[in-house]
Amino acid sequence: MRIACVLSAAGLVASGCSGESSGPGDTVTLSVSHVVSEDHGFSEAFGAWAEQVTTQTGGAVEFEHFYNSALCQLPQAVECIGNGTADISFVTHAYTPELIQQNLSSVPFLAHDLQAASDTHNQLQETSDAYRKEYDDRNVEVLFNFTNSPPVVALKEPIDDFADLSGKSLRATGSMAAAMEAIGANPVAVGPSEIYESVERGVVEGLVLPLETIVDFRLHEVAPYIYDIGEYVGIYAMSMFGMNQDTFQGLPDEVRQIMATASTDISTRIVEEWVLPWNAKTCATAMENGGEINAIGPREVGEDWARRGAEQQRQAWIDSANGKIDNPEAAFDEYVNLYAELSEGNTPPTHQICAGSAG
Repeated sequence: MRIACVLSAAGLVASGCSGESSGPGDTVTLSVSHVVSEDHGFSEAFGAWAEQVTTQTGGAVEFEHFYNSALCQLPQAVECIGNGTADISFVTHAYTPELIQQNLSSVPFLAHDLQAASDTHNQLQETSDAYRKEYDDRNVEVLFNFTNSPPVVALKEPIDDFADLSGKSLRATGSMAAAMEAIGANPVAVGPSEIYESVERGVVEGLVLPLETIVDFRLHEVAPYIYDIGEYVGIYAMSMFGMNQDTFQGLPDEVRQIMATASTDISTRIVEEWVLPWNAKTCATAMENGGEINAIGPREVGEDWARRGAEQQRQAWIDSANGKIDNPEAAFDEYVNLYAELSEGNTPPTHQICAGSAG
């Protein structure tokens, strides 16, 4: 059985247990699905979370990790948690577009402060019934949210400026597909596991993803010319680690509280301690393997794109939410206002982080 009635290693007892009992030293082992590699910053951040939980429960809760989508594919991650294929999984909200409130963080051109965006989402998850209900309905308990880095464009061939993106076929999905279309590119939907081959065979000329994902999937090998559109687009994807809600509720109150405390601790320092260092590391990896990471301009073109894109994306999200949630305009403004309240300034753009790592 996955959840033992008695977690005797820490003296933690679940309520409602009867019949079969556990002997001394029993532990709960929870399976964790990671879509990225073991040394990815997100995997390391979750590893720190798991270590806290194991330590604070006296070894009564342990974790078995599955990396590189060995247990669950990213597009099916929410279902994977809900049906118990994995006890815990990495999830990117944008792969489940029917999560209306959760995907406010998938709207480009809104936020450039990575920690404030993560904190905004975590606060709303805690205080908003509407936010919680979207995952409650899917038997998923959100442990903690965190943002991906802003996107870059990686291409097979070099370009000079924004004008050269016109007509290029780029792997981009969701709200980023609309954003790239607005700058003249031709977005193409390609599954995560098919991107490398699609670029290599010329099905697409490039792709739009955070740099850390590009390097983790080795996409810089086939698309080495990398341009930082993130300083204009900002954050466009929020991820989280979520847990099967039945499994979570089956744990003792003390264990659930330990998990909540660990979530608060890790989520409030994930950008400084894991996301930015990993971004710098991936810069170095890309450049060591022949990749180039550059700013893109002219700046006035990028700023105009950002102004137009912000209004277009706001309206697109409101249109998608109409009839599905109460007062979409108010929900959008609540998100934006809370983010503005929490933000302490923009996170440095990727090309600046890379310039620092090169020095």
